[in-house]
Amino acid sequence: MSSEAALRPFGESEPEGGPSQAHLTDYWQVIARRFWLVLLIFAVTTASAVWAISRQRTYYQARIALQVNDPMQRTRSIAPRQTFSGMDVFTDPIQSEIQLLHAAPVANRVAEQLGLRLMPASPDVPRSSLMRDVYVAAEAPEGSYRLVYDAAGRLAELWGPDGMVLGRAAAGEVLETDVFRFTVQPAPDEVREHALTVSSLEGASGIVRGQLAATPRQNTNIIDATYTSSDPVLAPLILNATAEALRAYGAERMRVSSSAEARFIEDQLVQSREQLQRSLQQIQDFKRTGAFTNLSAEEQALLDRNQELRTRIEQFDSERSMFNRVTDEVQSGGISETDFARLSTEIGGSSNPSLGAYLDGVRT
Repeated sequence: MSSEAALRPFGESEPEGGPSQAHLTDYWQVIARRFWLVLLIFAVTTASAVWAISRQRTYYQARIALQVNDPMQRTRSIAPRQTFSGMDVFTDPIQSEIQLLHAAPVANRVAEQLGLRLMPASPDVPRSSLMRDVYVAAEAPEGSYRLVYDAAGRLAELWGPDGMVLGRAAAGEVLETDVFRFTVQPAPDEVREHALTVSSLEGASGIVRGQLAATPRQNTNIIDATYTSSDPVLAPLILNATAEALRAYGAERMRVSSSAEARFIEDQLVQSREQLQRSLQQIQDFKRTGAFTNLSAEEQALLDRNQELRTRIEQFDSERSMFNRVTDEVQSGGISETDFARLSTEIGGSSNPSLGAYLDGVRT
Protein backbone atom coordinates (compact mmCIF):
# COMPACT_ATOMS: atom_id res chain seq x y z
CA MET A 1 0.00 0.00 0.00
CA SER A 2 1.39 3.40 -0.98
CA SER A 3 1.96 6.22 1.47
CA GLU A 4 -0.69 8.36 -0.32
CA ALA A 5 -3.30 5.67 0.11
CA ALA A 6 -2.34 5.15 3.73
CA LEU A 7 -3.02 8.79 4.47
CA ARG A 8 -6.65 8.41 3.38
CA PRO A 9 -9.05 7.54 6.23
CA PHE A 10 -10.84 4.87 4.23
CA GLY A 11 -8.06 3.61 2.05
CA GLU A 12 -8.73 3.13 -1.64
CA SER A 13 -12.53 3.14 -1.45
CA GLU A 14 -15.11 5.36 0.19
CA PRO A 15 -17.93 3.96 2.31
CA GLU A 16 -21.41 3.66 0.92
CA GLY A 17 -23.60 6.65 1.50
CA GLY A 18 -20.70 9.09 1.21
CA PRO A 19 -21.18 12.73 0.23
CA SER A 20 -20.68 12.01 -3.50
CA GLN A 21 -24.10 10.30 -3.86
CA ALA A 22 -27.13 12.43 -5.03
CA HIS A 23 -29.60 11.26 -2.36
CA LEU A 24 -32.63 11.87 -4.65
CA THR A 25 -34.78 9.97 -2.22
CA ASP A 26 -34.05 12.58 0.42
CA TYR A 27 -35.25 15.34 -1.96
CA TRP A 28 -38.42 13.44 -2.74
CA GLN A 29 -39.05 12.91 0.94
CA VAL A 30 -38.79 16.67 1.50
CA ILE A 31 -41.28 17.33 -1.32
CA ALA A 32 -43.61 14.61 -0.07
CA ARG A 33 -43.62 16.14 3.42
CA ARG A 34 -44.45 19.56 1.88
CA PHE A 35 -46.86 18.18 -0.77
CA TRP A 36 -49.91 20.10 0.39
CA LEU A 37 -47.96 23.35 0.58
CA VAL A 38 -46.71 22.91 -3.01
CA LEU A 39 -50.20 22.01 -4.19
CA LEU A 40 -51.65 25.06 -2.43
CA ILE A 41 -49.13 27.43 -4.07
CA PHE A 42 -49.87 25.95 -7.50
CA ALA A 43 -53.63 26.24 -7.00
CA VAL A 44 -53.43 29.86 -5.79
CA THR A 45 -51.19 30.89 -8.69
CA THR A 46 -53.42 29.23 -11.27
CA ALA A 47 -56.59 30.70 -9.81
CA SER A 48 -55.04 34.18 -9.69
CA ALA A 49 -54.05 33.96 -13.35
CA VAL A 50 -57.53 32.78 -14.39
CA TRP A 51 -59.18 35.55 -12.36
CA ALA A 52 -56.91 38.23 -13.85
CA ILE A 53 -57.61 37.05 -17.40
CA SER A 54 -61.36 36.96 -16.77
CA ARG A 55 -61.28 40.55 -15.48
CA GLN A 56 -59.59 41.86 -18.60
CA ARG A 57 -61.91 43.95 -20.77
CA THR A 58 -62.65 42.72 -24.29
CA TYR A 59 -62.23 45.30 -27.03
CA TYR A 60 -63.80 45.30 -30.49
CA GLN A 61 -62.50 47.12 -33.52
CA ALA A 62 -64.59 48.27 -36.48
CA ARG A 63 -62.95 49.04 -39.82
CA ILE A 64 -64.00 51.04 -42.85
CA ALA A 65 -62.30 52.17 -46.07
CA LEU A 66 -62.97 55.71 -47.29
CA GLN A 67 -62.17 56.75 -50.86
CA VAL A 68 -61.21 60.37 -51.37
CA ASN A 69 -61.91 61.32 -54.96
CA ASP A 70 -59.74 63.84 -56.76
CA PRO A 71 -62.06 65.06 -59.55
CA MET A 72 -59.50 67.60 -60.83
CA GLN A 73 -56.86 64.97 -61.53
CA ARG A 74 -57.38 65.07 -65.32
CA THR A 75 -57.41 68.87 -65.51
CA ARG A 76 -54.67 69.54 -62.97
CA SER A 77 -52.05 69.84 -65.71
CA ILE A 78 -54.20 72.39 -67.60
CA ALA A 79 -55.40 74.70 -64.83
CA PRO A 80 -52.61 76.69 -63.14
CA ARG A 81 -51.90 75.81 -59.53
CA GLN A 82 -52.55 78.41 -56.86
CA THR A 83 -49.63 80.38 -55.51
CA PHE A 84 -49.19 82.54 -52.45
CA SER A 85 -46.43 85.15 -52.39
CA GLY A 86 -44.66 83.29 -55.17
CA MET A 87 -44.82 79.94 -53.35
CA ASP A 88 -46.64 76.96 -54.78
CA VAL A 89 -49.47 75.98 -52.42
CA PHE A 90 -50.71 72.38 -52.56
CA THR A 91 -53.34 70.88 -50.30
CA ASP A 92 -53.17 67.13 -49.82
CA PRO A 93 -56.80 65.90 -50.01
CA ILE A 94 -55.98 62.68 -48.13
CA GLN A 95 -54.47 64.43 -45.13
CA SER A 96 -57.25 67.01 -45.21
CA GLU A 97 -59.90 64.29 -44.90
CA ILE A 98 -57.99 62.63 -42.05
CA GLN A 99 -57.92 65.92 -40.16
CA LEU A 100 -61.64 66.42 -40.79
CA LEU A 101 -62.38 62.94 -39.41
CA HIS A 102 -61.08 64.14 -36.04
CA ALA A 103 -62.65 67.59 -36.31
CA ALA A 104 -65.02 68.76 -33.59
CA PRO A 105 -67.98 69.46 -35.96
CA VAL A 106 -67.91 65.89 -37.24
CA ALA A 107 -67.59 64.38 -33.75
CA ASN A 108 -70.38 66.60 -32.41
CA ARG A 109 -72.69 65.51 -35.22
CA VAL A 110 -72.00 61.83 -34.42
CA ALA A 111 -72.50 62.37 -30.68
CA GLU A 112 -75.87 64.01 -31.32
CA GLN A 113 -76.99 61.36 -33.80
CA LEU A 114 -76.17 58.39 -31.53
CA GLY A 115 -77.07 60.03 -28.21
CA LEU A 116 -73.57 59.53 -26.80
CA ARG A 117 -74.23 62.01 -24.01
CA LEU A 118 -76.04 59.20 -22.16
CA MET A 119 -73.58 56.46 -21.20
CA PRO A 120 -73.12 53.92 -18.35
CA ALA A 121 -71.02 55.27 -15.53
CA SER A 122 -68.95 52.06 -15.43
CA PRO A 123 -66.69 51.46 -18.45
CA ASP A 124 -67.09 47.73 -17.89
CA VAL A 125 -70.77 47.85 -18.89
CA PRO A 126 -71.38 48.24 -22.65
CA ARG A 127 -74.19 50.67 -23.34
CA SER A 128 -75.74 48.33 -25.91
CA SER A 129 -76.33 45.75 -23.17
CA LEU A 130 -78.66 48.20 -21.43
CA MET A 131 -80.21 50.25 -24.23
CA ARG A 132 -80.33 50.69 -28.00
CA ASP A 133 -81.45 53.46 -30.41
CA VAL A 134 -80.65 56.19 -27.91
CA TYR A 135 -81.81 59.78 -28.36
CA VAL A 136 -80.81 62.60 -26.01
CA ALA A 137 -82.32 66.07 -26.42
CA ALA A 138 -79.98 69.05 -26.50
CA GLU A 139 -81.62 70.48 -23.39
CA ALA A 140 -81.10 67.30 -21.33
CA PRO A 141 -79.43 68.33 -18.05
CA GLU A 142 -76.08 66.88 -17.15
CA GLY A 143 -75.93 64.65 -14.10
CA SER A 144 -76.22 61.12 -12.74
CA TYR A 145 -79.13 58.81 -13.51
CA ARG A 146 -79.96 55.19 -12.68
CA LEU A 147 -81.51 52.38 -14.67
CA VAL A 148 -83.22 50.02 -12.21
CA TYR A 149 -84.56 46.57 -13.20
CA ASP A 150 -87.11 44.45 -11.41
CA ALA A 151 -86.19 41.09 -9.87
CA ALA A 152 -86.74 39.26 -13.17
CA GLY A 153 -84.62 41.76 -15.13
CA ARG A 154 -87.41 42.38 -17.66
CA LEU A 155 -88.85 45.72 -16.52
CA ALA A 156 -86.67 48.82 -16.18
CA GLU A 157 -87.20 52.24 -14.65
CA LEU A 158 -85.15 55.37 -15.32
CA TRP A 159 -84.50 57.37 -12.14
CA GLY A 160 -83.45 61.01 -12.27
CA PRO A 161 -80.73 62.72 -10.20
CA ASP A 162 -83.34 63.47 -7.53
CA GLY A 163 -84.51 59.84 -7.30
CA MET A 164 -87.77 60.48 -9.16
CA VAL A 165 -88.93 57.88 -11.70
CA LEU A 166 -88.78 59.50 -15.15
CA GLY A 167 -90.15 56.55 -17.08
CA ARG A 168 -90.47 52.79 -17.24
CA ALA A 169 -90.65 50.18 -19.98
CA ALA A 170 -90.31 46.45 -20.45
CA ALA A 171 -87.38 44.87 -22.25
CA GLY A 172 -87.70 45.38 -26.00
CA GLU A 173 -89.98 48.41 -25.62
CA VAL A 174 -89.18 52.11 -25.92
CA LEU A 175 -88.68 54.11 -22.75
CA GLU A 176 -89.42 57.75 -23.49
CA THR A 177 -89.24 60.88 -21.34
CA ASP A 178 -89.13 64.59 -22.12
CA VAL A 179 -85.43 64.48 -23.03
CA PHE A 180 -84.58 60.76 -23.44
CA ARG A 181 -85.71 57.96 -25.68
CA PHE A 182 -84.20 54.46 -25.98
CA THR A 183 -85.12 50.79 -26.35
CA VAL A 184 -84.68 48.89 -23.10
CA GLN A 185 -82.63 45.69 -23.14
CA PRO A 186 -82.93 42.80 -20.65
CA ALA A 187 -80.68 42.96 -17.61
CA PRO A 188 -77.24 41.77 -18.79
CA ASP A 189 -76.28 40.12 -15.49
CA GLU A 190 -77.39 39.65 -11.90
CA VAL A 191 -76.96 43.35 -11.16
CA ARG A 192 -80.33 45.09 -11.10
CA GLU A 193 -79.20 48.71 -10.85
CA HIS A 194 -76.84 50.50 -13.23
CA ALA A 195 -75.56 54.06 -12.89
CA LEU A 196 -75.80 56.32 -15.95
CA THR A 197 -74.27 59.72 -16.66
CA VAL A 198 -75.27 62.53 -19.00
CA SER A 199 -72.24 64.54 -20.09
CA SER A 200 -71.82 67.66 -22.18
CA LEU A 201 -71.70 67.52 -25.97
CA GLU A 202 -67.97 68.22 -25.88
CA GLY A 203 -67.42 65.31 -23.52
CA ALA A 204 -69.52 63.01 -25.69
CA SER A 205 -67.58 64.03 -28.81
CA GLY A 206 -64.42 62.95 -27.00
CA ILE A 207 -65.77 59.39 -27.05
CA VAL A 208 -65.73 59.59 -30.85
CA ARG A 209 -62.39 61.30 -31.30
CA GLY A 210 -60.52 59.40 -28.59
CA GLN A 211 -60.73 55.93 -30.14
CA LEU A 212 -60.83 56.90 -33.83
CA ALA A 213 -57.76 56.26 -35.97
CA ALA A 214 -57.15 56.80 -39.68
CA THR A 215 -54.18 56.07 -41.93
CA PRO A 216 -53.76 56.57 -45.69
CA ARG A 217 -53.25 53.50 -47.81
CA GLN A 218 -49.95 53.86 -49.66
CA ASN A 219 -50.12 54.84 -53.34
CA THR A 220 -53.94 55.05 -53.29
CA ASN A 221 -56.64 57.60 -52.53
CA ILE A 222 -58.10 55.34 -49.80
CA ILE A 223 -58.15 56.01 -46.06
CA ASP A 224 -58.37 53.08 -43.65
CA ALA A 225 -60.31 54.20 -40.57
CA THR A 226 -60.80 52.15 -37.39
CA TYR A 227 -62.70 52.62 -34.17
CA THR A 228 -61.98 50.61 -31.02
CA SER A 229 -64.51 50.15 -28.23
CA SER A 230 -65.56 47.67 -25.57
CA ASP A 231 -69.10 47.88 -26.98
CA PRO A 232 -69.48 45.49 -29.96
CA VAL A 233 -72.66 47.22 -31.16
CA LEU A 234 -71.59 50.83 -30.68
CA ALA A 235 -68.19 50.51 -32.39
CA PRO A 236 -69.48 50.02 -35.97
CA LEU A 237 -72.30 52.50 -35.39
CA ILE A 238 -69.86 55.25 -34.43
CA LEU A 239 -67.54 54.52 -37.34
CA ASN A 240 -70.34 54.49 -39.94
CA ALA A 241 -71.89 57.63 -38.47
CA THR A 242 -68.50 59.35 -38.61
CA ALA A 243 -68.12 58.55 -42.30
CA GLU A 244 -71.64 59.85 -43.02
CA ALA A 245 -71.01 62.98 -40.96
CA LEU A 246 -67.79 63.61 -42.87
CA ARG A 247 -69.61 63.41 -46.20
CA ALA A 248 -72.43 65.65 -44.98
CA TYR A 249 -69.95 68.17 -43.58
CA GLY A 250 -68.15 68.29 -46.94
CA ALA A 251 -71.41 68.86 -48.79
CA GLU A 252 -72.35 71.65 -46.41
CA ARG A 253 -68.98 73.33 -46.88
CA MET A 254 -69.44 73.05 -50.64
CA ARG A 255 -72.91 74.58 -50.48
CA VAL A 256 -71.80 77.50 -48.30
CA SER A 257 -68.75 78.18 -50.45
CA SER A 258 -70.77 78.14 -53.69
CA SER A 259 -73.46 80.38 -52.21
CA ALA A 260 -70.87 82.89 -51.03
CA GLU A 261 -69.20 82.98 -54.44
CA ALA A 262 -72.57 83.37 -56.16
CA ARG A 263 -73.47 86.31 -53.91
CA PHE A 264 -70.13 87.94 -54.65
CA ILE A 265 -70.67 87.60 -58.40
CA GLU A 266 -74.19 89.05 -58.06
CA ASP A 267 -72.71 92.10 -56.37
CA GLN A 268 -70.09 92.45 -59.08
CA LEU A 269 -72.76 92.19 -61.77
CA VAL A 270 -74.79 94.97 -60.19
CA GLN A 271 -71.76 97.23 -59.98
CA SER A 272 -70.73 96.46 -63.57
CA ARG A 273 -74.21 97.18 -64.90
CA GLU A 274 -74.29 100.47 -63.02
CA GLN A 275 -70.92 101.44 -64.48
CA LEU A 276 -72.10 100.44 -67.95
CA GLN A 277 -75.21 102.61 -67.64
CA ARG A 278 -73.10 105.55 -66.54
CA SER A 279 -70.73 105.06 -69.47
CA LEU A 280 -73.59 104.89 -71.96
CA GLN A 281 -75.12 108.04 -70.50
CA GLN A 282 -71.80 109.84 -70.77
CA ILE A 283 -71.51 108.82 -74.43
CA GLN A 284 -75.00 110.06 -75.19
CA ASP A 285 -74.36 113.33 -73.38
CA PHE A 286 -71.12 113.76 -75.29
CA LYS A 287 -72.83 113.18 -78.64
CA ARG A 288 -75.59 115.69 -77.83
CA THR A 289 -73.15 118.38 -76.81
CA GLY A 290 -70.59 117.66 -79.55
CA ALA A 291 -71.16 119.23 -83.03
CA PHE A 292 -69.22 116.59 -84.99
CA THR A 293 -69.49 112.92 -85.80
CA ASN A 294 -65.82 111.95 -85.62
CA LEU A 295 -64.76 110.21 -82.45
CA SER A 296 -62.52 112.17 -80.22
CA ALA A 297 -60.04 110.62 -77.83
CA GLU A 298 -62.44 111.07 -74.90
CA GLU A 299 -65.33 109.45 -76.76
CA GLN A 300 -63.14 106.56 -77.89
CA ALA A 301 -62.07 105.98 -74.30
CA LEU A 302 -65.71 105.85 -73.25
CA LEU A 303 -66.50 103.32 -75.96
CA ASP A 304 -63.54 101.18 -74.92
CA ARG A 305 -64.72 101.33 -71.33
CA ASN A 306 -68.19 100.33 -72.48
CA GLN A 307 -66.84 97.27 -74.27
CA GLU A 308 -64.71 96.33 -71.26
CA LEU A 309 -67.72 96.46 -68.96
CA ARG A 310 -69.76 94.33 -71.35
CA THR A 311 -66.99 91.74 -71.37
CA ARG A 312 -66.84 91.70 -67.57
CA ILE A 313 -70.59 91.30 -67.34
CA GLU A 314 -70.48 88.31 -69.67
CA GLN A 315 -67.68 86.80 -67.58
CA PHE A 316 -69.60 87.31 -64.34
CA ASP A 317 -72.72 85.83 -65.91
CA SER A 318 -70.74 82.76 -66.91
CA GLU A 319 -69.22 82.34 -63.46
CA ARG A 320 -72.58 82.85 -61.78
CA SER A 321 -74.08 80.10 -63.93
CA MET A 322 -71.18 77.83 -62.98
CA PHE A 323 -71.65 78.38 -59.23
CA ASN A 324 -75.40 77.88 -59.49
CA ARG A 325 -74.89 74.65 -61.40
CA VAL A 326 -72.31 73.34 -58.91
CA THR A 327 -74.63 74.16 -56.03
CA ASP A 328 -77.58 72.41 -57.68
CA GLU A 329 -75.60 69.24 -58.41
CA VAL A 330 -74.16 69.07 -54.87
CA GLN A 331 -77.58 69.56 -53.28
CA SER A 332 -79.23 66.95 -55.52
CA GLY A 333 -76.61 64.20 -55.51
CA GLY A 334 -74.21 65.01 -52.69
CA ILE A 335 -70.59 66.02 -52.91
CA SER A 336 -69.40 62.43 -53.31
CA GLU A 337 -71.57 61.96 -56.42
CA THR A 338 -70.57 65.25 -58.09
CA ASP A 339 -68.34 64.81 -61.12
CA PHE A 340 -66.16 67.93 -60.93
CA ALA A 341 -64.05 66.89 -63.90
CA ARG A 342 -67.13 66.78 -66.14
CA LEU A 343 -68.31 70.14 -64.79
CA SER A 344 -64.91 71.67 -65.44
CA THR A 345 -65.01 70.48 -69.06
CA GLU A 346 -68.58 71.62 -69.67
CA ILE A 347 -68.23 75.09 -68.18
CA GLY A 348 -64.76 75.71 -69.60
CA GLY A 349 -62.75 75.39 -66.43
CA SER A 350 -59.60 74.53 -68.41
CA SER A 351 -59.80 77.77 -70.44
CA ASN A 352 -60.73 79.89 -67.44
CA PRO A 353 -57.97 79.62 -64.82
CA SER A 354 -60.06 81.23 -62.07
CA LEU A 355 -62.89 78.73 -62.55
CA GLY A 356 -60.51 75.80 -62.64
CA ALA A 357 -58.69 77.03 -59.54
CA TYR A 358 -61.99 77.45 -57.69
CA LEU A 359 -63.15 73.93 -58.55
CA ASP A 360 -59.82 72.58 -57.38
CA GLY A 361 -60.17 74.50 -54.12
CA VAL A 362 -63.76 73.32 -53.57
CA ARG A 363 -62.76 69.72 -54.11
CA THR A 364 -60.28 69.90 -51.21
